[in-house]
Amino acid sequence: MPASVTVPAGSTVVNATVTPGIPGNTTITASGSGSGIVPGTTTVTVVNVAQVSLPANVTVGLGQTATLPVTLSTPAPAGGLTVSLVSSDTSKLTVSPASVVIPAGATTSSTIPKVTGVNLGSANITASAPGYTSANQPVRVTAILTFSPAIFTIPTGSGARIVSVTLSAPAPAGGVTINLHSDNTGVVTVPSTVTFAAGATSATLAVSRVAPGSTLIHASALPNIADTTASVTVQ
Repeated sequence: MPASVTVPAGSTVVNATVTPGIPGNTTITASGSGSGIVPGTTTVTVVNVAQVSLPANVTVGLGQTATLPVTLSTPAPAGGLTVSLVSSDTSKLTVSPASVVIPAGATTSSTIPKVTGVNLGSANITASAPGYTSANQPVRVTAILTFSPAIFTIPTGSGARIVSVTLSAPAPAGGVTINLHSDNTGVVTVPSTVTFAAGATSATLAVSRVAPGSTLIHASALPNIADTTASVTVQ
């Protein structure tokens, strides 16, 4: 910016052009030569228009890991750029390493960070670097359910059939409760929920016979565990 500006006679305002340099903060001080003029200051922050980016719509399985590449919209400056990574909730999702270096002239790091699903749910990963626009993306931790058997028959004279529900990874601390329902309670009924104890991968439930026919039973814990079904025929 210019070393000095002149306020025209009768005016109270004058504009000065500030030319940005390297990213960071600086203080500009304005003072006058006349008596009674009190110096004024302002802080200017220079930011790099380049952005740190993370992929969107990432999911990771419970107990599993997934890669989370960090990229820059423009090549890293001389000396490289260190990008820090933080999870908003480490009880659900962790990220490693906590920082990566993007070499000078590159847009991606040689080390690709990984996220690990600790518990079902969602947490935000923030990637930041000094003077760059940060990235913030949610990552969801999910699991998969399967019935065993997925197709079965309850014969005449039998009141119920015991079936298993399997979780794709051991249930986290506190366990996992799954919602159950029958498409046609006039054919079979099921309990409203079943719970996986902490560390368990299977649970059992009774499918109770009501009347002859066919229907589906469902198990889910939306939005983190998608719906799965088993086909039931009652003779």
